[in-house]
Amino acid sequence: MRPTADSPIITGRGMYVPDDVLSNEDIARLLDPRWLATWVDESPWCQQRIRVLRAESALSGASRDQLDRRAFVDYVHQRIGIRRRHVVDRSAILERRRSTAGVFGSDLGARAAQQALDAAGVSAAEVDVVICGTSSPDRVYPATAVEIQDRIGAGDAYGYDLLAACSSFVYGLEMARGLLVAGLCRRALVVAAEYFTCAVDYRDPSNSFFWGDAAAAVLMEAAHLGSPKGGYQLLDGYCRSQLSQNIRTGLGGTRPFVAGCGIAPASGDAAEPGGPDYPYFYQNGPMVYREVIPLVARATKTILERNGCGVGDIRLFMFHQASTLVLDGIKKRLFKDETPSDRVPMNLVEYGNTSSCGAAICLVEEAVMGAGELACMTAFGGGYTIGAALLRKVAPA
Repeated sequence: MRPTADSPIITGRGMYVPDDVLSNEDIARLLDPRWLATWVDESPWCQQRIRVLRAESALSGASRDQLDRRAFVDYVHQRIGIRRRHVVDRSAILERRRSTAGVFGSDLGARAAQQALDAAGVSAAEVDVVICGTSSPDRVYPATAVEIQDRIGAGDAYGYDLLAACSSFVYGLEMARGLLVAGLCRRALVVAAEYFTCAVDYRDPSNSFFWGDAAAAVLMEAAHLGSPKGGYQLLDGYCRSQLSQNIRTGLGGTRPFVAGCGIAPASGDAAEPGGPDYPYFYQNGPMVYREVIPLVARATKTILERNGCGVGDIRLFMFHQASTLVLDGIKKRLFKDETPSDRVPMNLVEYGNTSSCGAAICLVEEAVMGAGELACMTAFGGGYTIGAALLRKVAPA
């Protein structure tokens, strides 16, 4: 194990999810029938499911569209692992209109941040830096982190956003660790804040079902400040990236302005997913599955090996909550024939894919580790970006 005397300690954790809930049935009603029919035709699993559904007496006379939507709902729950997700504004999504809730990712992040501060017994005035990892910033600037800083009253801090897609929280942990170990700050607030559902094309059956809105935060303190409290000692971090266009978005930045992209209407001949003018999130799922799983397994093994650990030494693996399919693929790479479900927490079924918040929520909800036990957090996202962190639960000194 690497030297740990100066390793910072996470002393406070917090999270927030909105009250509104969007079900798989809700999303099914929003899908473009033409796109859905094509998606179902290209899915062997859905084809088999429709054969079963047609054999059921209650659905024997169902239309093609009804069967397609039912197969979609079953696919998302049984194959992807999501039953529902929490969202900022359910009615706006269902009515295909702009939200009037006046809520942004910074609002979610500020609530989670305040929880983390309260748990650590630290006031906002004592925070030196606020790092917000996000895939869905309020805007390019002011930074979402600065918005959060203002909401919680951290007037003596500085804040900045870190955009590494779904890896953003883990990247934020590594940035905070570096600042604390170098003595450049004493307390760092790392926040994952995602209002992702405002950037989803709910016509698209391939990518519309993943997303939920959430925020999670941790307060990380220098070793001498955190040791009396105990918590999670951040032992090491490992971040890598490589360019891929298989996960991308048309929102934000200069590309949409240069391309002259407009917002796609609810129906019609708007740009379809994957095209150069498509203004929403896009993912080439099969390619991502093939390419990302080995990258995640390699990053996880790398951080363990350089700290003298094996897979068996880790109490919990906190992975980005992408989908059951992806998580199962990662587990097969790491555990071979074993399926240690008690060592791989999953919050997909309740929250959906919350981008950078998924792995962070695993940490916030952690309640089984004993002092001295290790956890490995690995996240992966568009870019591709890969981030891993090794943590040890420590008792108060």
